[in-house]
Amino acid sequence: SDKMVLDMGDVSFHLYFFGRSHSGCDILIHVPEEKILLTGDIFLDKGWLPLFSGMPTLDIPRWIDVLKTLFADAQGFTTVIPGHRALWSREKLALWKEYIENLWDGVQAAKKEKLTFAQAQGRLPLAERYNYLKELGHTDEALQRFHQNNTSSFWRQLLIPGIPIIEGIMREKGIASAIEQVRTIWKTNPEDYNFSENELNRFAYQLLQQENKNSAIEFFQFIVELYPDSSNAYDSLGEAYMANGNKKLAIENYEKSLQLNPANTNAVDMLKRLRENK
Repeated sequence: SDKMVLDMGDVSFHLYFFGRSHSGCDILIHVPEEKILLTGDIFLDKGWLPLFSGMPTLDIPRWIDVLKTLFADAQGFTTVIPGHRALWSREKLALWKEYIENLWDGVQAAKKEKLTFAQAQGRLPLAERYNYLKELGHTDEALQRFHQNNTSSFWRQLLIPGIPIIEGIMREKGIASAIEQVRTIWKTNPEDYNFSENELNRFAYQLLQQENKNSAIEFFQFIVELYPDSSNAYDSLGEAYMANGNKKLAIENYEKSLQLNPANTNAVDMLKRLRENK
């Protein structure tokens, strides 16, 4: 949860808990005698983009503190070793350190000014200096999606978590009351709460895995209500109906998912399986 130094005699390993990022237990390993820093899969740009939004809850202030500590020693490291692909230079890691700091400062300032997420997003475009990623094979679409996902993930850290509210109401009054409370918040004060599609979808799958199929279906239906243009929402609802043995509604929802996203190969596979077993 903090820092550990392993003294091996002629070399030492300085382990820093980086915080939740790509996973829930990311660490950076600094070997000062060799001037190397191992980052694992957090910082990658060849084959994959950097991974800053893998977890629902992120430790962004901790990331910044750890990176500031590592960069405080100008001679501390010269080479960065990611989990895969090409080595990084100190200068490239400094660029992405700046990206994290600027994006975090930007979303905090926008939230303080009571901007909506859409307004904040419009004010925080991806800077041109990251266009070098195109030379590594990343498309404009991939870069924009990457930056939008990061902006959204950073923004959510400033919101009131929605799932604990749902869980609390559900324990006391049931799924219908929990849904009605979220519906009210969604209509009156959505900007201060984290009811992202991914978070709601994750919760609904927990219900499904707990064999609480009727509640899961009711909640997946609610996600479709909130996100009617989401192919994934209909795909998940189709899976819930399939798990509950309702082939007709499973087929209807997988078909709707495929209409919204013709590239959804999972929907194609599930429809084939359902129709073969009719």
